[in-house]
Amino acid sequence: MSDERLRGEWRPGSGSVWVLLTVAAAGAAIFAAGYFGGLGARAAVFGAMLAYPVAAAVALLMVTLVILWWAWSLPASRAAVLASAVAVGVVVAVTIGFVAVRPGPVSPREMPSRSSSEEVRVLAWNVLKGRVSATQRNELIAATDADVVVFPELSPDDPELAAPPGYQVIGGQGSTVTLFVADRLGQYERAEGDATSIFVAVPVSEPASPRIVAVHNPRMTLSAPERWQRGLGLITAACSGPNTIAAGDFNAGRANFHHRGVGACLTSGEETVSGTWPAVLPARLGTTIDHVLATSEWHFAYERALSVDSASDHRPVFAILKRTR
Repeated sequence: MSDERLRGEWRPGSGSVWVLLTVAAAGAAIFAAGYFGGLGARAAVFGAMLAYPVAAAVALLMVTLVILWWAWSLPASRAAVLASAVAVGVVVAVTIGFVAVRPGPVSPREMPSRSSSEEVRVLAWNVLKGRVSATQRNELIAATDADVVVFPELSPDDPELAAPPGYQVIGGQGSTVTLFVADRLGQYERAEGDATSIFVAVPVSEPASPRIVAVHNPRMTLSAPERWQRGLGLITAACSGPNTIAAGDFNAGRANFHHRGVGACLTSGEETVSGTWPAVLPARLGTTIDHVLATSEWHFAYERALSVDSASDHRPVFAILKRTR
């Protein structure tokens, strides 16, 4: 091939590297706007990405590494190579910083003891289609002294349900989530007209006790994202009233509800729980899709993910709530 023909062909170099860097920077900016500002928080695919910030950071790191390799292997300018290297460094630093500040899980043996008869202790644990034994479930209830216990993926029809003494079991036929409520909160009943995966239990004998929203939101799928979006809408509607606690597997991260909450049910406002799923990964590398939320009548005195060796792919989350008024 002649030199003249070579000079007539386009060969990638600095220009293509700068274009790729610009695209990567724009993608990072859009993700940051979603994660911190709520942009597209419940959009079908982008919303699911927001729930997995560590995975998104790793993906961005891989992209910047490819750009760096591209810049190094092509006749690109030193500025393009340097910019690519800086992009890799920034992504690595941000990822390490984000992972490092996330709190790890704690042992159930380290739970604070009950300090007041007014506090409500809440435990939520996806038990993977009932694969966690009743013995282990009840041992965790005893260790945390929980008043409200939400078990996503445990059916009320499970022959090994075996709730501990002193707890009322609330669910429904075909339900994918089961609620245990301690007798000290009074008698509860399930509100009519709720979905099988998200329902409200209301107090009938102690009006001052909180309404409880038991949550097992459907996971996001590309074939039916509207089920996930509809679930978040149901939780929002269920959290429209006062004196409400919502707990369970939301299949959504805090970024999906703007780090504040769903409806009137609010987060603790602090990143005190990390890595509830998948349990096979270190907690700091996982994502937090299991939550306890509460309306403004309650404040979080304690909130952590728990370290439990079990057959479940989720870590339990535990919170202690105290009345603000």
